[in-house]
Amino acid sequence: MLQPQFASAEPAACDAVTVQPLPVRQTRPAACIEVQLAHGSVLLDKALVDAHARGLLHSHPGDARRSQWTTRQALDLLIRTAPRAESQACARVDGREGGGDWQFYVALQLDSGWASVEPAGSTTPVSSLEVRQRHASCASGLGVTGTRVYRLPDGRPLLALVTSVS
Repeated sequence: MLQPQFASAEPAACDAVTVQPLPVRQTRPAACIEVQLAHGSVLLDKALVDAHARGLLHSHPGDARRSQWTTRQALDLLIRTAPRAESQACARVDGREGGGDWQFYVALQLDSGWASVEPAGSTTPVSSLEVRQRHASCASGLGVTGTRVYRLPDGRPLLALVTSVS
């Protein structure tokens, strides 16, 4: 079952910050979608993205609402995908411009261990990322946000998400 860690049912302490390693896939998928980010690329298995986008694979069995959300996120990502050139192993998405729901789909893939990550300028996947999460689920003030930041082994940010707003 694919379920992102940030969607955990366990309550977090108010305004707690957690930092943990996240193992990622060590191999490049044969047919993939490369999401290019500022400091690296996330490589997604194209067959898995297609299956989610077509609703053939449920990311959250038993939770139709969350699975439908994943379907919409995967579709959003596919819409942004440039056609694959014959010389390229992967279709590409420029993820450096603007955000969107597709970023949460990329996070789902990372958290589930289905994606691999290559730092900018390298074709060697990293073995793990560092994930820093700030939980703001019970903050009393306005403007407090929960965040989740995925960092490369050298500390550069790969992907940052706002996970909650109070």
